[in-house]
Amino acid sequence: MEGSAQSDTSMYAAMDNEELAEALAFYETQVAYHLAWQDMHTAGPDGLSLADSMPATTTKQMMWAEHLPAVGQSAATTRTFNNEDVVKVALLSGDRNPLHLDPEAWVGTPFTGNVVHGALTASLFSQLMGMEFPGPGAVYLSQTLKFQAPVYIGETVSAKVTVMQVRTDKRIIMLETRAEVTRDGLPVTVLEGEAVVKLLVKSPQGDPAS
Repeated sequence: MEGSAQSDTSMYAAMDNEELAEALAFYETQVAYHLAWQDMHTAGPDGLSLADSMPATTTKQMMWAEHLPAVGQSAATTRTFNNEDVVKVALLSGDRNPLHLDPEAWVGTPFTGNVVHGALTASLFSQLMGMEFPGPGAVYLSQTLKFQAPVYIGETVSAKVTVMQVRTDKRIIMLETRAEVTRDGLPVTVLEGEAVVKLLVKSPQGDPAS
């Protein structure tokens, strides 16, 4: 797995920003097409799609969340980050650290392969809070992140958010956030922290209100 990932990333590491953008253009159109196809043709009655069990719905299917979650409720998802994911984040963020892109850069370090951007792993928490708990209408207020171990390209990350506290008067929710990978048959925590989100309400006219 590592060998394949390294050979694929070597091409990207040598490109300038313009070349990188061109190389990704075709890939991005293909991704958009396949995601749209899945939404149109594989979404079930509950609006869920994607074979890898990531919660995903089309915009029209989304329902604005109205009710606050209860303490102890949780939501989880899994995602395998590939070369294209890492290259796209490097292009968008400007973080082209060779540890992410250059298949030779990690040699001689404690790492055993190219590392996924930490922000990409953390994005799974945003997905869960925006789609599950509390759901659409959630506004990210803060997030602490403690990176415990690297995530390597091609590894499957399991992320979970758990409701810790709910302030009903302000509609503010505090959640525990945790992500793991499995190595040698054992779970390894790669990222943990706490998040605070606010669940907005809509006025009768449809305008968001606090």
